[in-house]
Amino acid sequence: MSLDQITSSNIWMRLVDAEYENMDEQEFSDRFKTIYLEETGELFEGEIKMYHSSDSEKIKGINSSYDGTAFTVSYSEEKNLYLISQGTQGGSDWLYNVEGPFANEKFDQAEAARTFVIEAKDHFDFNPDEGEVISFNHSLGLHNSSMTGLSEEAFDEVYGVNGLTFSPYEIISFDAKFYNAVRKEFDIKRIEEIDKIPLADLKGFTKDYYSDAQVTISNTVSEDDPLYLISEKFGFVPFDNTTMVDTNPEVSGLKELIDNIPDSKVNDLRNLAAAFSRGNQKGGFNQGLNEALGVNITNLKSYNAVGVGAWYINYPDEVDETMEGLQDNLPVVLENIRLIEENSEEIFNSLYEYGYISKEQKDVMIKELTNLEKELTRLNDAVDFNVDMHNEDGWFDKIRRGIGDTGLAAVAAILYYKIPNILDRIKESGTLESLEGIVESHSITEMLNALAEGNRSYVGKDLVFTSDTGGGDPIKVNMSAALRLYTQGVTSLEVKQTLITELETLVRDEIEFAYKDQRWKVMHEIYNVESSPSSYAYELGQYRFPSYKISSVNVLHEILPLEQADLDEEIADMKHSVDTGFNYIENYRKAIEDLFKEDEEVSTLFDLSRRI
Repeated sequence: MSLDQITSSNIWMRLVDAEYENMDEQEFSDRFKTIYLEETGELFEGEIKMYHSSDSEKIKGINSSYDGTAFTVSYSEEKNLYLISQGTQGGSDWLYNVEGPFANEKFDQAEAARTFVIEAKDHFDFNPDEGEVISFNHSLGLHNSSMTGLSEEAFDEVYGVNGLTFSPYEIISFDAKFYNAVRKEFDIKRIEEIDKIPLADLKGFTKDYYSDAQVTISNTVSEDDPLYLISEKFGFVPFDNTTMVDTNPEVSGLKELIDNIPDSKVNDLRNLAAAFSRGNQKGGFNQGLNEALGVNITNLKSYNAVGVGAWYINYPDEVDETMEGLQDNLPVVLENIRLIEENSEEIFNSLYEYGYISKEQKDVMIKELTNLEKELTRLNDAVDFNVDMHNEDGWFDKIRRGIGDTGLAAVAAILYYKIPNILDRIKESGTLESLEGIVESHSITEMLNALAEGNRSYVGKDLVFTSDTGGGDPIKVNMSAALRLYTQGVTSLEVKQTLITELETLVRDEIEFAYKDQRWKVMHEIYNVESSPSSYAYELGQYRFPSYKISSVNVLHEILPLEQADLDEEIADMKHSVDTGFNYIENYRKAIEDLFKEDEEVSTLFDLSRRI
C-alpha cells in the first residue's frame, strides 16, 4: 500500500466529488477509506486528519465563496498534505466565474485558496520538506489552485478534472512578479496598457514565464466540457499536462461550434462581463444587471403596479433612469443577440445534429430568437425616438416631448411583457432541460465513467459492477450501496446481538440477584427477631402486658417464589430475529458474489468493508 495510489487512480476524483457533501472529520475519514478500498481492493490502515476552510477565521475575513478541505494522510513513514478545492456550485460561484476568470475584475477566491494553503500547513504543523503538498480540484477549484501554485509555488502537484484555467489578464493582477515581468517584456508603464498587448503574444509569454515553475499541473478534461471550451476561446492559458477525454461519444462535441465565434465578439462579451462585474460590486446583483443590460429591473415593479401613465407622472426619476440605461447599454446587448440570431440556424442545427436537442426544440429556439431580436430592435427604436424628442428645449419641443413619451408605453410593454413571454416559450419547449447534457459533460461522474475499465462504472458517487453471468441482459449492481447495506446491516445486527446478551445478563444479574438479595435480607431479619426477642420487645409492646416478659418470637411469613421474571421465550425470539437478519444479509452477499464468481475482489470487498 502506497500513498501514490491516491493520485494514480480514480481515488482523487471520487474524493473531490464526495467533498461537496461537506463532511465532518470522521465521515470524511470513513469515506476516504471506503473509496480507497473500492478502487484498490486494499484496506487503508493509515491515519487521516481533516481541516475545513469554514474553520478558518482568515478565510471568513476574505468574504469569498471559496470552499475547500485540507487533510493529511499518514501511513508508515509517508505523510502528505492534500487540499481539495470545490468547483462551481451555486449562483455566487457562477457569478465569480463571470467577474473573475472572464472579466478579470476580482480574484478573491484565488486569494482565499492561497491563504488556506498557509493556514492548513500551520494547522497541521506540516513540514513540506518531509512530505508532498498536493491539490485536487474540480472546475473553478483548479483555477484557484493553479494561480496559487504558480505564483507562490505552494504545491508540488495540482490535479484538476474539467478544471478551469486562467487568463493572462487575471494572473497579472494576482502575481506581482509576473506583472513586473510583463511590464519589462512589453514596455508598458500602467496596468491599463495591458489591453494593448495582442492576446496571442501575452498568452505565449505567460506560458513561457511559468514553464520553469516547480509545480506540476495536470488537467483531465471532457471534450464536451462547455466551460473549458469557452475558456479556451477566451484565451485562457492551457496546461502542458492536459488530457482530453471523449466522455460522451453519442454526441459530436461543441468545439467546432464554439470555435466559430468571431474573436472580435469575444472581446465584446468580455467587456459586457466586466460591466456586469463592476455593477455587481457597487450595488449587488440588480445593479449588475443594470450596468450590463441597461435596465434597472426593480423600476419596472412601479410600472406594473400603477400603469405606464402613472409611472411616467409619479416616478419620473425611474423612467429617466430606465431610458438612459437603455440608451447607453442596449445597443451592445442587441448587437450580441443579433450575432446569435444571425447564426441561430447554424448553432441549433448543430445542436440538433449532435443529438443535444430535438427538431421541435431547434425550431422553437430559431423562431423565438428571431422574435427576441425583433423586440429588442423595436425597443432600441422606441428608446431612440423618446430620447430624440427630449434633446431640444423650445416651447414646441415640449409638445414633441409629450409625443416622444408615448413611446414609453412600448418600452415598458416590451420589457415587462414581450421579452418575458418569449423566454417563457423557450422554457416551455424543454430546450434548457435537453441542454443539461452539455452541463453533465462538466461533471465528475461522466468523466469517471469515461475512464472506467472492465465491468466498472459509476452512478452519482457510487461504484457499479456489471455482470454478464447467465446470459441475457447485463445485471448492474451498485457495489457501493451493497457494501453500505452489508456493513451497516451487519453492524446493526451485531449491536442488537450485544443488547440481547446484555438483557440476558440483566435478567440474571439484576432481577434474580435482586430477588435473592431481598429474600436473604428478610430471612436474616426474621432470624434476628427470633434469636433475640428481647431486643425487639419495644416493637412488640402492643402484644404484651406489663407483668409479662417476652421469652420467644415466632415469625410467620411466607416468601413467594419469583414469578413472571422468566424472559427466556422473549429472548429466544429476539435471538431468532437477529439470526434471520444475519441469514438475509449473508444470502444477499452470496447472491452478489455468485454474479461475480470469477471476481475474487467482490468477496474481498465485503470482508474488508467491515473493518472500516
